[in-house]
Amino acid sequence: QAGACVTGPDLVVDGFTAPATAVPGALVTLHWTARNEGTDPASGPWVDRVVLSADVAYDAGDTLVAEAQREGTTAVGVSYGATITALLPDLPDGSYHLLLVLDATSASIEMREGNNVRALPIILGWADLVVDAFSAPATAAPGELVTLTWTARNAGTAPATGPFDAEEGGERWHDRVYVSADAVFDAEDTLLGTHVHAGALAAGGSYSPMITAQLPALPDGAYHLLVVGDAP
Repeated sequence: QAGACVTGPDLVVDGFTAPATAVPGALVTLHWTARNEGTDPASGPWVDRVVLSADVAYDAGDTLVAEAQREGTTAVGVSYGATITALLPDLPDGSYHLLLVLDATSASIEMREGNNVRALPIILGWADLVVDAFSAPATAAPGELVTLTWTARNAGTAPATGPFDAEEGGERWHDRVYVSADAVFDAEDTLLGTHVHAGALAAGGSYSPMITAQLPALPDGAYHLLVVGDAP
């Protein structure tokens, strides 16, 4: 007996992009492209979905993040795409997967149904920059140059990433050192110097900058030097 020839549409994922890390409840941009790799046109409408999953298997326990409806007919070999800004669910920190599921409700009868899912890992969590150590002279004269060093660490569960700086071509944040009349950082404090941190800092990672700064010409007395990580 001759083997049967299976024909029909066949939707496959060509590409899927999403952030590798994010804060729970944050807005993220999702983009995907798909193609009809079958022998017949795929007739819409059908729905593509992105869900957040604890694993790489699409099932009823997954949380819907976004969906896009595909209308009309997609001819053989033709691609289509979608870009969506979506709100991530407010789930506990941890490692998850974003699953792109083409034709999530099986509205289109396809040659193969097992190739409609693409998974991307994503870490949900918060960065938490803390200053573990700070070294500065205990005494100095007004106007004197002093050397300041400190160690900062990401005590959070996700990488620390600053805003993107178009001029510098990367992510940046600023640590600043101030002279203060007390131990509380506020608008009355005097800026001494700034360290610019470039790039992301993994959870548990640390860095130790050193700067030389000139003390302001303040009246003699007792002051505090404050180092402020990710300062405004």
